[in-house]
Amino acid sequence: MNYVKDGMTTTASRYSLAGLADPNYPLYINGKKVETTSEGYFSYYVSLAQGENVFKFENTTASKTYRITRTNGSSTNSGNANFKTVNLVGEINKNHPTVRSKPDEANDDLILPYVKGTLLHIVAENYEYYKTANGSYVYKDTVNLVNKKYGENSVNSIETAKDTISFNMNRSTEYDVEFTNNFIEVKFYDTQNKAIIPNREDFEAITVDNDTPATYTFAFNRDDNYVGFMASFEGNKFTIKLNDRTVSPEKSLKGMKIVLDAGHGGTDNGTLGLGKVYEKTVNLAIVKYLYDYLTERGAVVTLTRKDDTFISLGDRTNIINTVMPDISVSVHCNSRNEWEDFGEKQGTLNLYSYDTPDGFVQKLTDYMENTEYKKQNLALTRTTVCPAVLVETGYMSNPQEYQYLIKGENQKAMAEKIGKGIEKYFENIQNTDLKSALPFRDVNTDDWYYNSVKKVYENNLFSGTTKTRFSPKSNITRGMLMEVLYRKEGMPPVDGKCKFEDVDPNAYFNNAIKWAGENDIVNGVADGLFAPYEPMTREQVATVLYKYAKYKNANVDVQGDLLPFADNNEISSWAEESMKWAVGNKIIVGNDGKLSSKAYITRAEMATVICNFYNI
Repeated sequence: MNYVKDGMTTTASRYSLAGLADPNYPLYINGKKVETTSEGYFSYYVSLAQGENVFKFENTTASKTYRITRTNGSSTNSGNANFKTVNLVGEINKNHPTVRSKPDEANDDLILPYVKGTLLHIVAENYEYYKTANGSYVYKDTVNLVNKKYGENSVNSIETAKDTISFNMNRSTEYDVEFTNNFIEVKFYDTQNKAIIPNREDFEAITVDNDTPATYTFAFNRDDNYVGFMASFEGNKFTIKLNDRTVSPEKSLKGMKIVLDAGHGGTDNGTLGLGKVYEKTVNLAIVKYLYDYLTERGAVVTLTRKDDTFISLGDRTNIINTVMPDISVSVHCNSRNEWEDFGEKQGTLNLYSYDTPDGFVQKLTDYMENTEYKKQNLALTRTTVCPAVLVETGYMSNPQEYQYLIKGENQKAMAEKIGKGIEKYFENIQNTDLKSALPFRDVNTDDWYYNSVKKVYENNLFSGTTKTRFSPKSNITRGMLMEVLYRKEGMPPVDGKCKFEDVDPNAYFNNAIKWAGENDIVNGVADGLFAPYEPMTREQVATVLYKYAKYKNANVDVQGDLLPFADNNEISSWAEESMKWAVGNKIIVGNDGKLSSKAYITRAEMATVICNFYNI
C-alpha cells in the first residue's frame, strides 16, 4: 500500500487504507470483505482508536498485517497567531507572491499579487506574515527587509504607447489594478498625483482621481480587446503591459495562443495514487494528447515541459509571462488527504484564483461535462497576463478514477474533454461583443444581470451609484425603489412637505417618497419615519409593487402557488398575498427551489424584477 506503512503513527481519528490487491480473489480487512475495482484497486475508510490499531489484510493466497498507532495531537492556525506592532520597510523579492486580505490559509479572497521590487510599509508581524499599512498580508519569506525610507511618494510623469502605460515615481509602492473589458484602473497607495495627463490618443479616455490613493483609469478604444496585463517595477518606474486578444478571422482555434502546463515532473512526482503510476506521468500524457487536439485545429501551443523534467513554478510562470497567451491551462490530478475518505470524492475540478472579465473558468466549466469550478490560491493561476485555470482531471486517491486515469485511451478522452471545452470557449468569445454599452465599470457583458441593468438604465429608471459604478451587489434601499417607480410614473409634480420626518428635502428621492406616501403605495416604518436608506427584502419589494399595481388599476387577480417552494412557510403573513401575485406574474422567481422572502434584494436583482414587472 502506498499510503500506509506498518508501524506508522498518526494523530488522525480516521484513515483511508488503500492500495492494490489481486483482483482474482476477494479481499478481507479484519474479516470484512472490501470492494475492489476490476483490476484490484481499493480504499477502505476506518476509525482509529487511541493507541495501536491492527489491520489484517487477507485474500485466498496471502495475508499481511499493518499496525497504526494513533497519538494525541493538536493543530494550530498559524496565520491567526498574535501580531506585534513594528515599523519596517520591506521589498517583495519574487513575482506574484500570495497576498491576502486576511491572515488565514482558508481565506481565498486574494489581493492582486505584487511584483518583484514592490516596496512595503510593514506595521505588524507574526512568525509567518507581515501586515502592511494598507491592510494586506504577505508571507515573510517573500519579503526582504531593506534599509530604505518610506517617505512621501508621487507619480511625477506618465508615458503611454500602444498597449503600454508607465508611471515614474519617487519610489515603488503598493498598488492595485482593476482590469475589465472596457478599462484598466491603477491605484498607488500612499501616493499623490503630480503628473500631467498624457495625450489620450492611445486610449478612449484617461481620468485621474488626485486623492490618496492616486487613481488612474484608462478607458480602452472600441477596437482594443485585451485578455490581461503584466505589471513590473524597474526601479521607481511601474509599467503595465496589456496583452492583446488574438483574433481569428474564422472565429475558431486557429492562431489562438495557448500555454499548456503538465503539472509536476522530474524529481517532483506529484501524488502516487494507488499503484505505481505517478501523477506527473498522467499529467504529461494528457497534455500531449491535448497539444495534438489543439494544434490540429490551428492553435499555437507552448508547453512548459515536454518530457519528465523538473520545471520550477517560477519558471513555468515566466513562460506564461513571456508568451503572453490568450489562456493558460495547467493539468493535474487531484488527491485526498489520508485522513479523509478516498472513495468519497471524484470528478473533474477547475481551479482559478481571480475572476476574469470574460468569465473564462466559468465558461470552460460549462462546456466540460461533469465538471465543477472553485476559487483557490495557486501559483499557476495567480498570473494576470491571461485567464488561467488548473484542471484537476480526477482523483488519484479514488480507486475507480485511478484505474481510469492511468490508461492511455482514457487520458486521450480526458484531453478531448478539455480541448472541446477550450474550443467552445474561443468560439463563444469571438462571437460575443465583450464591450459594454454602459458607463459602469462594474457591469460586464457576460454578467447574468447585464441585459436587465442595460434596460433599466436606458429607460432612465436606474442611475448608477456614481457616474461609473452601478454597484450591482449592493442592496436596494427604500428610497431607491420609490425613485424607480416615480421615474416610471413620469415624475408627476408634488406639493407640500413630505410627511416623513427623516426624509431630507434635498435628497434625490424626496419627491418620490412624497408621491408614494400620498398614494398609499408605501407605508413608513414607524410614526413619522420612512427609513429611506434601509435595505428591502424580497417580500417587502413584492408588497410595494403589488400596491403600485393596484394604484394603476392593473389586474391583480393572477395568484401563484407558493407550496412548491421549500421555504414558503417563512413568508410573513402580511406579505403572502403580494408574494402569490408576484410569483404568479413571474415578477419574482425562486432560486434553487426557494423564494428567500426575507433576504435583501440587490440592485442587480431589482433591475431584473423591474424588467419583469414592466415587461421591458
